[in-house]
Formats: sequence, structure tokens, C-alpha cells
Amino acid sequence: MGSATSTTRTAEQTEIALFFGGNLTAQLQAGHRDHISRHHLDAGEAAFYLVVGNLAQSDAVISSWDAKLNYSFWRPMTAIRLADTDGNAGTTADPGWTSLLPAPPFPDYVSAHTVVMGAVTKALSTLEGTSSLDLNLPSTVTGTTRHYETGAQLRAEGIGARIWAGIHFRTSDEVGDQMGALLGSRIGRPLPPWQPQAPLIPRRWRGQVHILPPRQAALGCELGIALEGDRGGCDGGRGAAGCRLRAVWRGPTDDLRFGGTWDGRTVE
Repeated sequence: MGSATSTTRTAEQTEIALFFGGNLTAQLQAGHRDHISRHHLDAGEAAFYLVVGNLAQSDAVISSWDAKLNYSFWRPMTAIRLADTDGNAGTTADPGWTSLLPAPPFPDYVSAHTVVMGAVTKALSTLEGTSSLDLNLPSTVTGTTRHYETGAQLRAEGIGARIWAGIHFRTSDEVGDQMGALLGSRIGRPLPPWQPQAPLIPRRWRGQVHILPPRQAALGCELGIALEGDRGGCDGGRGAAGCRLRAVWRGPTDDLRFGGTWDGRTVE
């Protein structure tokens, strides 16, 4: 099905395979920018969106390459051409077989494309608290743009694309997707459901006290804030060098002063 001359691959499958035949990073970044623009995210919301998406993608690339170099599994083109050496009597070598897309010169397992797609879609779904991602991705290969309303739709096409292109085995794609989804869920787990109307509160402030108006930070999460240096409870600015204070606020509240309630602990 992934052969350059396949007669079983449909025209739509060929289109999807070619669509994802370029730079996935460029496609996702274009999709992120388009989403931010159409949804009118402010600077803080846009930064949060990009941080989560790009952190998921970076971790996905690292984990997929770790697997590739660990397992060093051959790609379909190599396996088909050398099938007479695999010790399986049920396979027949085809020395002239070529894939629809050129086979990349590095191992098959796992598919970095599907790890990235799984991680990014899962992390952004967690961030926005919805399965609707509303992404428009362009392709410089086909010159077209495809719309993905949900992460599941993008992930399914990503799995199929690499098979139809003849450059990955299905196992590599499906396991990669599962890896990515798990990774994305871990990245998104500490994040509260995104409330676009609520101001985004930094997770850590240094050297100063922030007075928050009522309910400004009521995102329903636990927020730990660390102070460093000569401030407040560090003996009114006269504390010893390196004095550190930690304040923890838990849950929604109507009156947030310095992000919550002092827990009274001093960490040396």
C-alpha cells in the first residue's frame, strides 16, 4: 500500500500521505499562529498556548529519537528489499520496491510524526479543556490546507499518512501515537482547564509581592509561589542572605493576597 506504484492506495490516501511529507514543525507552527489569530488570544494566552504546544513537541522528538536509536528497527523499504534475509519463509524479497515518499535515513521505530501529533494534540486538548482543537494546517508539498476539528482526526490521518507513504510500519505509527498521547497528558496534567477570560497567573515570582484583586487567580488549581531575597517575611527585609519563603494557595477564593496564604515555612 505504501509503494510508489501502489494500485490499492486511494487518491485521498495519496493526498494525505503527500500532505504530511514536508516539515511537520512548520505545519504545526503555522496552525498555532492561525488558531491564535482566529480565536483572538491576547499576548498572555498566546504565550501559554505556544509554550504548551512546543514543550509537548520538543519532548515528543526527544522520546521518539531515544526509541529510534535504542531499537534501530528497519523501515519497510529495507525490510521488503531484504525479505529473503529475515528468516521468515512467508516473505518474499522485492529488490526494486520503492516507497511513495523517500525513506528517511534513520530507524523506523517509533514514528516521530505520530509521537509529535499525539503529544501536541493531547497537551492542547488538556490546556483548552475541550476535544475541539480547530486547527488549519498547510502543506508546502501539496499547496493545500486541511482543517482538523479534533485531535483524534489529526492523529488518525497522521498514522495513515506514514503507512500510505510507505515509510513506516503500522506498529511504529500506532505505538508512537500512544506514546505521544501519554506524554501530552503528563505535560497538560498540572494545568487547569483554560479559561480564556481569566488572567494568566505566572507560576513563580521572584523578589516581590504581588497583590491580586478578588478572584483574579481563581483557576481552581494549586499555586505555589516562592520568594527569594530580602522581602516580607525574611525579617522585614533584614533576613539572612539566601532566606526563602514559600506561600501556597489552594483552590478558589474570593480574596487572594500574594496568591494565597502563607504556610509559615522557611526553606534554607
